[in-house]
Amino acid sequence: MAPNGVLFRSIRDLLFDHFNCNKILFSPRSCNLSAHEVAKIALSWDPSQSSIWDDPLTEFVNNFAARDFVEPMFVNERP
Repeated sequence: MAPNGVLFRSIRDLLFDHFNCNKILFSPRSCNLSAHEVAKIALSWDPSQSSIWDDPLTEFVNNFAARDFVEPMFVNERP
């Protein structure tokens, strides 16, 4: 029923068709801040240049992950 619901269903169907997965889970942004921050930074990069991260990860990714470990998460749920 969401405005982008058709798009999300299409993406889900493509994932099921082309990858070996049996479940797709929704994770709110508040539970996945590191991935959200990395994606936000990636939007500013030049799309014609590839970037490969090897071990160890770049410092800003390590900082995001470390922050997620120390900051408490508060989830607002309806009763």
